[in-house]
This record gives sequence, C-alpha cells and structure tokens, in this order.
Amino acid sequence: MNVQVFDGKNDNWLTTKNPAQLAAATVDGNSGLAPVSWGSEQEKTGWYHMYQPQGITGVQVKDRVEDGNIVLRIPDNWNGKLVAAGIPATRGETSTDLLFSDYVLAKGYAFVASDKGTPGEEQEGDPFAKAKNALSVECASIAKWNRQFRATVRYAQEYLFTYRKTDQVASEIPTYGLGISNGGYVIRYAIENDGKNGEPKLFNGAVEWEGVLWRAEEPNLITSLTTVVQSAKTALYGGNLAAVNSLYEAGLPKGTEFLWPYHDQYYWFLTLNIYRDHFDSHAPKRLQWPEYLALNEQGIRDRSRDDIFEQYSYAKRPKKVKEKVKEIENTGDLTAPLISVTAAYDTLIFPRVHAYPYEQLVKKTGKAKWHRHYVIENGNHIDGLVWNELVDPNRKLQPMLPYVYQAFELLIQWVEEKVEPPESHFVHAPTEPYKITNLKTKQFMNPLTTQG
Repeated sequence: MNVQVFDGKNDNWLTTKNPAQLAAATVDGNSGLAPVSWGSEQEKTGWYHMYQPQGITGVQVKDRVEDGNIVLRIPDNWNGKLVAAGIPATRGETSTDLLFSDYVLAKGYAFVASDKGTPGEEQEGDPFAKAKNALSVECASIAKWNRQFRATVRYAQEYLFTYRKTDQVASEIPTYGLGISNGGYVIRYAIENDGKNGEPKLFNGAVEWEGVLWRAEEPNLITSLTTVVQSAKTALYGGNLAAVNSLYEAGLPKGTEFLWPYHDQYYWFLTLNIYRDHFDSHAPKRLQWPEYLALNEQGIRDRSRDDIFEQYSYAKRPKKVKEKVKEIENTGDLTAPLISVTAAYDTLIFPRVHAYPYEQLVKKTGKAKWHRHYVIENGNHIDGLVWNELVDPNRKLQPMLPYVYQAFELLIQWVEEKVEPPESHFVHAPTEPYKITNLKTKQFMNPLTTQG
C-alpha cells in the first residue's frame, strides 16, 4: 500500500490540476476518451467550459487487489460517500480520471478505480500491445473483471471505515457505480448481482455509459462484429450495396457511415479478435495477439488476415463457447437504480445489440421501475472523435460526457431524495453548438463542469 498526501503546495493537488496527476490520467491515449476537441479554448466553450479541475487536497491510496492495480482518492472535505469507476476497454486505473474523478472529487465523494486485474503488458514497438494482450494470458478473464471490481469496492469501503470512520458513516458508506463501455458492462453486472449468493450489498445505484451486453443465446459483441468484419472491406472500399446492408443488419446505425473508416482501422477487427478468442480459444484460424492489429509503414491497417472470419459462425461453435459466455452474461435483474446513457451513433457497441435489448431484458425481470435509458442523438462511442478534424470535420457529433454528468445528478436525487428521473427517452441534439439538452426540461443548457 502506498499512501500519498496532497496538501496543495506547489500544485500538489488531488485532481488533474496537479501536473503529475494529469500526466498519470493521460497515459495510453486516455485523453481521447474525453471530448477534448469540442469547443474553443479561447472562448472557454465545450470541453474548455467543462474541464475546470479544482484545487482539492486529500489522500490517495495505491494498492493491489486481486491482481489488479487500484487507486483510491479521498478529499479532505469527504462527504461520506464513494464513487466506483468501471474502466473502459482493458485500460488502467487512471483512465477515467478526466471523465469521472475530477468531477466527483469536487463534490466531496471519495473515488476508486482499478485496471480490472487485466492491465496487459507493454511491448516495445507496439503502442497497442496492452490492449491486445490483456485477456490473452490464462488467468485473465471477464469473470475476473467482475470479481475484481467488487473486491475493489469492498477494499475502498473497508479503508474508509477504518481510517475515516465518523458518526456520519458509522453504519454504511453510500456507494455509486459509474462506468463506460466494458466498464459499463461491469457496472450492469455488479448491480444485477449485488447482495446475492450470500454476499453483502455494496451499491446504492449506478450510471452506465454505452455498456456492452453479453448474452449467450442472443446477438452479442462477437456475432455483430463478425458480420461487420466479414463485410467491411467490400462495403467501405468496394461500394458493394449488399455488403453495406449487411453492416446495417449487424446493427450499425444509419447515418454513421462517416465513422466507419476510423472504426474499421482501429476497432472492429481488434475488438472481435480479443473477445472471440477469449470465449472461443480453439477457434479455427485463430491469430496470435500481436496480429490483432498491425499497421503498415503508411499507418494503414493490414487487412491480410481479415479472411480468418470468412467462415466463422458463433452459432455453430461448440456448446462450451456459449456456456463460457453464459457464465458472465447479463440478466437485467437489477438490485438498485440504474441509469443507462447510450450513444445513438455508437459504431462499436451498437445500440440495437447492446442498449435497446438490455432495456427489454430489465423489463422482462420486472425491474423497469429501477431503470432509465437515455439515447443521445449524434453521440458516438468515443468522445475524443467529437469535432475531430479528421473524423468529424462537419461537426456532426455531440459529446456523451455532459449527459453522463446529468445522469449522475439524477441518480443521486433518485436514491437520496426519492425524486424520480424523467422516463426513458430519445434525447435530441441541441441546435446550438456548445450547448447540450437538459434531460429533464429538454431545453438547451451549458454542460456541467468539474467545479463541483
């Protein structure tokens, strides 16, 4: 255990106002998770309005929990509550610092995050190595993500009880989950299984942002991306209408065509290999992890191995493949309030595969009263693409993070003040470029900031 005090002297803040904390937050391209291209720095609009990290003092704890690296931050003005982050992809424990940590610390919450126990290993000359190999070792698994996340939350609660116990928090520490992408899946799973099988209840509620839906017998990440990889080359570069229609049928939203080349380059093939191989370790023509994503001298993805998926069919694979998925699949059986925030233009975790079916799954369990689902027009999976000159030159996209902040505030009111949030709905994009749409009033508003 490493405990560090942040006293504010010489910019020694707990937040990313501290240059050292900012450096830790932006490793491995983490700044690309935030809408850093949205708005004007000179005019303090968009991201430059949102991102105003405060000078907060407090304590940071770094430790190892179930093979995972964790970071726990406790502000001196701690409000007695905890926010636990679900980390995206196979990223590290500081990857949501720009997204979540600064925001909740400014409000007095303690914050904890981990690398899910599968951090991946660096390899010289391969900037994508950690993403590619994180699940390739024998002890790494998605099931481990769920165990490690729960263990991380218990660690944080026990630390807070032991070292920061007061009359205010003598009996419990209200705890909220906040996760993105794969971390959104982890949040869903945690809320579905909390307090079951003899385990204590840890969570009071959660927000999940573009979470992955795992189901063994229904469309999932493997089935949808298999179709996409099979059809992408002729759809994008051959003008084949049947192939284009296959992409739509797989779940790609219409209107996202301008995002396809970027996702074809960096995400579809890589993601499919990672998760197909995890669940189907004896798949035919399986690649070694360094081949999951390879770029040539011009920086263009090597497509020469795309044909390994030509004949692949998840439905025809041995029963044990689906059984492995079933071990970690979502149930929708919520044990606490959950708000889902979905990007209508998500070109990786397609809403028709991962978001709308999850809403229906929750309804089937009779837990719809504990669920809200907001679908954000023109939102996409990666906020770093918003207004990116190469990917979004026409400034079509709007960021998701401001809506996640709104959802978090609605969650707290729901749990602590019994004020129910608006019913699930499609959220139309504002007509003013630096505004967002208020989830309650549907009027335009400035995004919330990290000022607290």
